[in-house]
Amino acid sequence: MFIQRVLHEYADGKSMTCAIIYQDNIVGNCSFNAINHDTKCVEVGYWLSQSQQGKGIMTRVVKKLIDIAFNDYGMEKVQLSAANENLPSRLVAERVGMSLEGIITNHEKVGDRILDHAVYGIHRRK
Repeated sequence: MFIQRVLHEYADGKSMTCAIIYQDNIVGNCSFNAINHDTKCVEVGYWLSQSQQGKGIMTRVVKKLIDIAFNDYGMEKVQLSAANENLPSRLVAERVGMSLEGIITNHEKVGDRILDHAVYGIHRRK
């Protein structure tokens, strides 16, 4: 069901989901969770196996997603949202040159917790 949905969304130009392959193994996924052609903005999302974290994989992946968004999709902005307490994801955003745009309160429920999100963005250089 998941694969069918992401293939349809990709075909409709609404999102793009890819596997992350490291040393010939699938170690996670990355995506444009939402592609807004009207505002020329994409939202980046990802997940990486815990055993592969801390190797710089996600920083390289997000840099590539930014490149694809600007150069292949013609977007003007790439956005990333991470739980406020998720320091590793927030550091990825900062390492790739994104700026903190703000904190959205009560943005996501995970288990019994309600999380705030830090929203980062980067604009195409003109």
